[in-house]
Amino acid sequence: MSIAKFDNEDFHTKAPDLLADLAKHTVVAAKEFGLCEELAENLGMIVAMKISQSWGGLNVYMPKALELFACEREKQIYNEFNGVNHAYLAKKYNLSLQWIYKIVKKVQKEEVDKRQFQMFPE
Repeated sequence: MSIAKFDNEDFHTKAPDLLADLAKHTVVAAKEFGLCEELAENLGMIVAMKISQSWGGLNVYMPKALELFACEREKQIYNEFNGVNHAYLAKKYNLSLQWIYKIVKKVQKEEVDKRQFQMFPE
């Protein structure tokens, strides 16, 4: 069924909970980027219906994307690291001292790799 055949009222009264929730979160995100209410509502509905058309009938596992959040936390830890505050960071982030050492080493390597010329790119 074409998305154009749905209006906002039909969508809000007939959409399954998962699609309605997806639309709601899309509306919130769209408003954060400055879209007006009407455009945000339409975008939310369109995104939900496109996902429904693409994934409808499938059993889909939705990952929590913890790796993305961990990456941000690791960068924050690295930025706060001053060379001697491993114990402070471990306590602040509720991590082991060994884990702080690993994070600092890992992020430091990533930072060096980003700036270093690769003679033999993969």
